[in-house]
Formats: sequence, structure tokens, C-alpha cells
Amino acid sequence: MNSPDKSNKRSADALIRQLGGKLYRASDYFTQEKQRPRQAAVPIDKLIPDAATVSTPHGVVVQRRLTLPLLAAPAQRGYVFPDADHVEAVDPETLSALGRNPELASCDLERVVFLDVETTGLAGGTGTYPFLVGLGYFRSGQFVVEQYFMEDFDQELALMNRLSERMPEFQALVTYNGKAFDVPLLRTRFIYNRLRSVWELPHIDLLHLARRLWRKRLPSCSLDSIEQNILGIERVHDIDGSLVPQVFFDYVRGLRRERIIPVFDHNAQDVISMAALLARLAYYYRKPSSPELNHAFDLIGLSYLFERNGRINQAVECMERALLFARDEHLSHLITAHIAKIYKRQNRWEDAAELWHTQISGSHIYNLNAFVELAKYYEHRARNHARAQEIVVQALKYLEMQRELDDLLDRQSRIGNFDAILDDLQYRLNRLKRRLDKSPPTRKQASNSDG
Repeated sequence: MNSPDKSNKRSADALIRQLGGKLYRASDYFTQEKQRPRQAAVPIDKLIPDAATVSTPHGVVVQRRLTLPLLAAPAQRGYVFPDADHVEAVDPETLSALGRNPELASCDLERVVFLDVETTGLAGGTGTYPFLVGLGYFRSGQFVVEQYFMEDFDQELALMNRLSERMPEFQALVTYNGKAFDVPLLRTRFIYNRLRSVWELPHIDLLHLARRLWRKRLPSCSLDSIEQNILGIERVHDIDGSLVPQVFFDYVRGLRRERIIPVFDHNAQDVISMAALLARLAYYYRKPSSPELNHAFDLIGLSYLFERNGRINQAVECMERALLFARDEHLSHLITAHIAKIYKRQNRWEDAAELWHTQISGSHIYNLNAFVELAKYYEHRARNHARAQEIVVQALKYLEMQRELDDLLDRQSRIGNFDAILDDLQYRLNRLKRRLDKSPPTRKQASNSDG
């Protein structure tokens, strides 16, 4: 006996045909189409020159080795190593100073490895895989680049194992933003693959040094920006870093595998550029009076680097040279103020006072600190309370003029902490008046006051 549902279904179908309609079923729209045939796997050595698949105890991994002469002209596949003449400046003492690590003082340049990683994402974490790792190092007047590549995710252990074999050869690590990304990621993947970490080496992150020298005059301190503006490298055929993960995913799926070629080139040039940048920085550190240093902001950044390492004389020298290249009065003021600050720390009070006097001779709002420093100098060092009082009165008049100008223009005060500064100056003035009332100025003080 037919069920009511089946009877109703047949009657509905018959009715549709009777009315001249054609019966379609939903499944008709989901018939499987012939899939596009998967691209034949092109051997990696046919895509990438000098690349070969090598066996390890944990599977296979692709390895590539390049040897570049230290020439400014393009070498293999158009790679460029500029600043070859500066490489000799990278000695252990300079490495130690740039890395601020005394362990580097015993590290020879040939035991320094430059590292760059291409990954499946930029977020980091356990879901991000390093699929291409580039290592670079100096050997006998040449620069060698080794690249290790996994063609699929099941080759990660072989890649990590190969790195664990290579890294013990080196004593120091150089990266570009590697402290924040590359090294933490590699540590994570070593832990995941149950390998002993090899990343606890003295580490120089060139990004921090580049920012110290060039962040004031370059729109970006990315390695690409440093290459173009500092090293003079212009990449002709490069790939945007944001596209690299998708290129690898397509490679694994067998789609447009040839697009992996610029990824190898991108990684190799990154490693080479890091080595050239270290040579440039070392040269600047060794020879701060070099004619190549002809930009005020570069010299200011180098001065801060010297100051941080306790080389005060070189810091002052760089600041004094920066004054020669300063293009506006505000920058000149900032440089002069910093030089005076260094003089003050060195107890070179007369030299500092001379610079403060130069600053207060102007009429700009950023000279206020010079008034305060001069008042302190005359009160506590020169013991010339009358001259200190004159400086404070001059500063108060200057503040009052600024307040009237702000009221006239109906704007907020351009002096931060205006009331606090005013109270401090007024307190200092009252104290100086009390001291002058108790003890009249000496002949020397009176003479200085007149001058």
C-alpha cells in the first residue's frame, strides 16, 4: 500500500507534466563538475637555481647556497652587497658597542650569523610556520647565504633540525626586528618539534639601531626604506611581504609554483642587506667624522648612541657637527641645548653657561629652559645672586609677554606647565631677593652683574 506522502508526490509530478512544465530537482544543480587538473609538480631545482632537496634523519628539506663577492655591482641573480669597503670596520669592539653586550667583544665577524625568516603569517603564535629561513655569514672575503625551505608542512621538523645543526657554529645573531618576531617564532617551533633551543645567542637587532639614527628623517625605518635611502639599493623585481604567505599556500597546493621564485630572492636580499647595514653602522661608529655623515639627524642619533655607551667626547663631537648641518633655528636650539646638557654633566659649567647665554639672546619660546639653567648656574655655581636675579626677572618678563600674546590671539598657552614654571621662577626670585638683602654683593659680583 502506497503511503499518502508518495501518492501526493506522484500526483504533484503528474500535474506539473500535464501543465507542460519540466520537473527539476535540487540535486540537478549540484552535479559534480570535472575539476581542473592539478599542475604538475615542477622540481624545486628547476625553479630555483642552486637549490636541491637534501635528506635529513627527519625527512627532506630544500637547501640553497649562494656565495657573493663583496662588490657594489650586482652579483648572482642581481643581488647587491654595497658598502664592501666598510666590512673591515665590523670588529669585536664595535660589535660589542652596537649590541651593548660585552660577550660580543670576543666574537669574530665570521662567527656572526644574519637571520631572516619568511612565514605563513605575520601574527606569530603557534599557528604560524616559518617555511623559508635564510642564514648569512662572512667567509674569506665573501658573503655566503644559505636558505632552507620546506615544500609542505610535514617537512617542518626536517627544516628545524637542519637549523639546530647549523646554529652552534655561530656566536652571535643579527636580525631586523628579530627580537620581536623571528626569534620568538623559531623558539616556539623548536619547542613544538621537541628540539633544544639554539637561539640564546648575543643578539643585535638592527631595527633598534636604525630607528635611533634615521627615524627623524625617514618616513619609515623598514628594511626596504633603509635600503633605498641609506644603502642605495633599489630592488627591481620584488614581492610585497604581505603576499608571501599566500604564495606559499598556493605552492603547497600546486598552484602557480613559479611565484615562489621572488620569495627566495626577497629573503636572500634581506639577509645581504642586513650584513651591509651592520657594516655601515660599524663604519659610522668607528669614524663619526666621516664626510658620509652629512645629515643633522644622523649625527644626532649617532651622538645618542655614543652617549649611551659612555663615549661622551664622541657624542659632543657628533652634536657639534650636527649644528653645521641644521637647517632651521629650532633644530639648532635643540642641538645646542643637548650639548649644554652634556657639558653640565661633565661639570664644564662655563662652557654650558656660554651656550645658555647664546640661547636666551633669541626670542623664541623654546629658550625658556636656558633661562632656568642660567639662573641655577649663577645662584649655585658662580654665587652671583645679583646676576641670577637678573636672569629670573628676564624670564618672568618673557613669560608675561607670552601670556599676553596668547590672550591676544585667543589661544591656549604654548608653554607646557605654564603655572608651574611661573611659580618656580617666582619662588626662585623671592629666595634670591632674601639672599641679596642679607648680604650685599661683592665687588666681583657687582662687576659680573655690570657685564
